[in-house]
Amino acid sequence: MRASHLSTFLEIATRAYADHDRLKDELTAERSQIDPKFWGHFMQQDELDHIYTQVIVFLAMYMEAYIWDTGATYLGEKTMERLDKLSPQDKWEVVPQLLLNAPFPIKAHQQGYLKSLFQERNRLVHHKSIDMRPYIGKQIAVKGIPKDLIDFWERIDLGHYFEIVRVLPKSLEAGIRNKYSH
Repeated sequence: MRASHLSTFLEIATRAYADHDRLKDELTAERSQIDPKFWGHFMQQDELDHIYTQVIVFLAMYMEAYIWDTGATYLGEKTMERLDKLSPQDKWEVVPQLLLNAPFPIKAHQQGYLKSLFQERNRLVHHKSIDMRPYIGKQIAVKGIPKDLIDFWERIDLGHYFEIVRVLPKSLEAGIRNKYSH
């Protein structure tokens, strides 16, 4: 039996996400009534950014802790310590392969969401400032704006991340039950 904070990580992300739709709808309605150059000054936008940060960081923590905990339970801690240098996404490929003796049946879009979740978490946790000099006094197309300057809620659908949190652990658990029940 192992002890972990898996449920805590998931609960924090889920609670942060609870007000997501309401706040996003309020902010969208507000934006339609206000001059766009003032959009960045609303407390609701900052609050929505805080929600996205919490959800992304804690869902990534959950997914990383889940795969480590599952691997340690069935493969042993020493094996997981040897795999510890792998990226979280690579662990989601290697650990199920070792556990099931077969490739983990993860759909391409889910693989993309998993990769995106960890990339977004890394952008947040290892934040780098952006040189704004090239943008001062210039009109630029949205495509030309650095990704980190676009509001989270305009570029990320958190529902995709919750999909992988619901599907991948259940799929792995089903595979483990099938393998070890025989």
